Amino acid sequence: MVLAAAAAVAWGYTAPERSLEQLRSAARSGDPARLESVIDFPALRGDVQAQVSSELEERAARPGNGALGSLAQALGDRILEPMIDRLVSPAVIADLVSSDAGSADDGVPDHKVQWISPSAFQIRFIEADGSEGSWLEFHRQGINWRVVAAGLPPDLISGR
Repeated sequence: MVLAAAAAVAWGYTAPERSLEQLRSAARSGDPARLESVIDFPALRGDVQAQVSSELEERAARPGNGALGSLAQALGDRILEPMIDRLVSPAVIADLVSSDAGSADDGVPDHKVQWISPSAFQIRFIEADGSEGSWLEFHRQGINWRVVAAGLPPDLISGR
């Protein structure tokens, strides 16, 4: 009983590193089906679309945008959805993840783990200057962990 509990704790503790390695391995393989086994693409697309839509709504509400802001807001989802579908695809994600350096050769980690709940954690990537950059959120689905959300860099969303 104690051994089973210890194994469960060890499995949980190593889940983030194993999940990130599975994601990177799937990306390097170039196999879309393998990548889809570690990324919940519908959930990820919905998350990215919500982030971008929120930024567009904020911009449209700024003073001085008037009719142009209203038009952009009205057309936003019609234009945004196909764009998000193309950007959040196995091929694009594979390219982004496989181009990620992985653990740095100098022994400095390129990411840190933040647990949200027993069934969810985030991998937060560390930029070259030591600041936090983008992040991936994994949720447990059965005994597997899958990417369901991503924190896009603020300058990517805002265009700043």
